Parts: sequence; structure tokens; C-alpha cells
Amino acid sequence: MSASSHETIHSSNFSIFSSQSQISNAMSAELLEDMSIIDDLYNEYSDADDPNEMANESRHQEREQLLYELFQSEIRYTMDMVTARDAYLVPLRKQIPAQASHGLLSGRIVCTDQELRLLFGNLEQLLFLHQEYLSKLESRFRIWGPTQLISDVFRQLFPVLKEYTPYMKAFPSAVVTYERLYKVQVFRKFTKTCQDDSGQPNCSLFQLLQAPLKRIGYYVSAVQLLVKYTDHLHPDYAMLTQCAQRLSLIAADVQPLIDNSLGAARVMDVYTSIQNSPSLVTMYRRLVKTGELVKLPSSGGQASMSGPRHFFLFNDMLIWGRAKDSKGAPVQYKGVIDMLNAKVRAVGPERTERKNVFELVTTELQSTMSMTVIGNTKPINYVTGNSISATYLLATNSQEEQQAWIQDIQKVIDTLQHQKQQARLDYSNKLKSSSEANLSRTSTVSSGSTTGSDGFDLKGKPLKSSKGSSKLIPTPPNTYMAPTNNFVPRYM
Repeated sequence: MSASSHETIHSSNFSIFSSQSQISNAMSAELLEDMSIIDDLYNEYSDADDPNEMANESRHQEREQLLYELFQSEIRYTMDMVTARDAYLVPLRKQIPAQASHGLLSGRIVCTDQELRLLFGNLEQLLFLHQEYLSKLESRFRIWGPTQLISDVFRQLFPVLKEYTPYMKAFPSAVVTYERLYKVQVFRKFTKTCQDDSGQPNCSLFQLLQAPLKRIGYYVSAVQLLVKYTDHLHPDYAMLTQCAQRLSLIAADVQPLIDNSLGAARVMDVYTSIQNSPSLVTMYRRLVKTGELVKLPSSGGQASMSGPRHFFLFNDMLIWGRAKDSKGAPVQYKGVIDMLNAKVRAVGPERTERKNVFELVTTELQSTMSMTVIGNTKPINYVTGNSISATYLLATNSQEEQQAWIQDIQKVIDTLQHQKQQARLDYSNKLKSSSEANLSRTSTVSSGSTTGSDGFDLKGKPLKSSKGSSKLIPTPPNTYMAPTNNFVPRYM
């Protein structure tokens, strides 16, 4: 499609939010009318008394309805990306030159150009490709008939789906950026205004950014259903089957990226659901489990009358909070437990009268001296001090729930301990390799040199060049180079 054609689609179908709904309704009504005409023809010439014909007719109607829903879904998805661009990206981009005149200390900085690139990634490229694809899909449905092919249009999706990989790879960084910006009041206020003006007041920017993560899975399900409801004798059946197989392979390849991206998004969702929450979003923190537990006194007595607490288990810590009285209100943050040095076990009736209780014991280091060594990438903190233990008794509603919490917490602890040991081993090996390399360079310089100092030999005579002049030859420096570390252990 030419650039002018793309501009036509952009201006006529997607740029004005009020007209999007009208265009969608018109296109949908026209498509539905065309398909109903086809259904009427099938009904007119079919034999209602033949069970096979009735089954074929039912399968045909299911297929036509599925194609209609797929077309509708593509319209909605494209419009969501248009909303992300026109209601958020464009206004945020426009305010960057304006805010430069106010200075960094003015308190009016919404976001920088770099943060904008991190936040939206290649979403504009995805939108452009889907606008082209939607145009091709619409053109095919305008000439639709009972034996019309659709697999060739689906095959044009494959190069489009390649652009999803960079978007998914960058999405965890986008979530980290979004949390950082979300903490700034001026950004929250700006995006809230954008949301109110977007035509989709119930859909936030963060929800729109997650839409591409679920799209490939939708295509796989839709085409597989289309194969199911397509007659084996249909001229498009074989190619549709191949499309479904290839889409499944693509989905399997990117599924780890999708899972990682959705995992990062869930952490952000938890952060926004907790009032006064500490910073939660990192590149590697993921939510493992969430649920309600009753927090008992460490002595084993009865719980307070304040009710259960909401607990969120991550892959490195456990946080909890108390819900407000009103239903659906945010959780009030209460505390955090580091899982690195924790131990978990079930508690019997000798400790508490309550059933289905487990104990979580943590060891925290109270720092008396801290030293930071700066490496190539991250600082390494060496801390000395006294260890202080803390015990938490948590009650569940059933034995099955108790065992599930214990197993999930133990998996987190085991993984952290393995990472800690591996980090120490990697760090030790890197120090050893660096020291050996430095030692080798020092040995080479010492054994190959007969130079005393300042251009004199070991007898104190000036060194001469090959022409006999008393040209001084500089001495190679024998400088000790401190070992560096590209991989910095997280736990030391």
C-alpha cells in the first residue's frame, strides 16, 4: 500500500474518535447484510430433511459468524492502538518541547522523549501494519461468497507478527518506566485528562499498552476455530489448516516473551492496587501468588479482630496489606518480608489453637558497616552486622490452602538460594580469571624487560637506538589493574 493510501485510511477511518464508531457500525452492518444474503441462498437451495445438509448448514453459519466476529475484533483492536497513539502518545509528544522552556526544576515535566520511546516501543509501526491488514480484510469481505478464500489474507499476517517480538522484548522496560512516571502527580493528571478525552474513559493507557500481548493468541484460537467449521471439501480448507499450524508455531516461539511481559504487567497492577505501596516493579520481579491469610501473634494467640490480610507473594518477597471497609477499595500497605533467608514450615496444635497455620521465619541483617565496590555495571554491597530473626504465623482456611502456600513459598526460597550460590560462584570465577590475566601481563612485562628506569639500562647507561643515538626508550608501565566484573552478584 502506498503512503498516500495509508494517509487516506488514517484520516478517514482512524484519526477522529467520533467517526470511528460510525465507520465500524457501517462496515459491520454491510458485512452482516452480505453474509445474511449468502445464508438465505443456502437456506433456499438446501434440503432441510437431510441430516447431513442440516449439519453442513449449521457449520457454514458458524463459519460465517466467526469471520464476522474476527473482522469486528480487528476493528476494535486497531482502534485501541489508534487511541493509544492519538489520545496519549501524540499529546505526550507535543508537550516535550513546551516543557523544555520551564526547566527541569519547574515541576511541570510530564515525561521525556526517551521515556516516551521506552513506554510505547514500536506501537506506531504495529498500528500502521494493522491498518493495512484491516484494509485488505475489508476488501476481501466486500466480494465475499460461499467459496471465497480467506487463507491468503491470513498469510499476510505473518510478516506483521514479526514486529511483535521487539515490542514484547521491550515491554518489561516499558512497565518499569510506567511505574516511575506513575509516581509523578503531573503524569497521572495528564494521562487522566487524556483518558477522559479519548472516548474510552474506562480504558487506561496501561491497559491499551497490554493489548498487543494478547493478540497473537487470539489469532491462533480464531483460525483454529475457522478450520473446525470449514468443510473438508472447501477449496480453502488445506491452506487454512497450514495457516493454523504456522500461527501455532509462531505463538509457541513468543510465548515466553508473552508470559514475561504479562508477569511484569501483573506486578504493576499490584502496585496500583496497594495504597502507599513501596516501589515494586523491577525488570525481574514477578508475582507468584496472592490471597487472604490471617496474621496471628507470634506467640500463637488469637488473631486480632481486624480481619484477614491480603498477601502478595513475589519471587523475592512477600508483602501484605489490609483492605478498607468499602468493597473494591485499595489495600493499605502494612509490611514486607524478604524471602532470601526465610524458612517456612507447618505449625501443629502445640503452638496455636487455630488449624491450618504455617510459620515463616526470616533472618534480617542489621548493618553496622557497609562498603560499596563499583564494578562495570552495578555496585556490590558488602554488609556486616548482627542478625535479627522475625517470626510470622499465618493461618489459612483449609489444609489444602496451607500446603499450597508452603509449597509456593518454599519454591521461592529455594530459587533465591540457588541464585545466591550461583552469583557467588560466578563472581568468584570472574575475580580468579581477572587476577590470572593481570598476573600473566605482569609476568610478561617483567621477563621481557632489561630496562632499569627513565630510559637507562640496569648498569645505569643510557639506552641507544639502532642508529647509535642516545634516544630514550619509554618504559612500559607496570600498573596493577583492579579486577572488574561484568556480572554482579545480586546477593553477597
